[in-house]
Amino acid sequence: MHQPSSLHDSPLELLRARAQTLCAEMLASVPAGLVRAAFLGGSAARGDVWAARVDAGWEIYSDLDIYVVVSDERALVPVRARATEASERLPATGTGVRFLRGAEVGVYTLEDLVAQP
Repeated sequence: MHQPSSLHDSPLELLRARAQTLCAEMLASVPAGLVRAAFLGGSAARGDVWAARVDAGWEIYSDLDIYVVVSDERALVPVRARATEASERLPATGTGVRFLRGAEVGVYTLEDLVAQP
């Protein structure tokens, strides 16, 4: 997993590394087999991150949108709880970066996700 630690990292790389951190923490805390997939949405998925150089680092204004697909309805509640906990533990700052918006994690069954407009 990429650990953002340098001003040479682009805001997109920093935001995607943040997503990897959140997903790794969430997956480590749920039983195997409950999560079928996790993927990015929003600006990080499009490669369109809103950020600015401030002092010697980056301020990233884009939020993080992650979608998680679970194995069945019984997995919704525990995976949502673990995703919320992992999201709340994400630090707002790191070496040369400050994230001004949090992470939104949507947890769905495959059927719920397919039914989305």
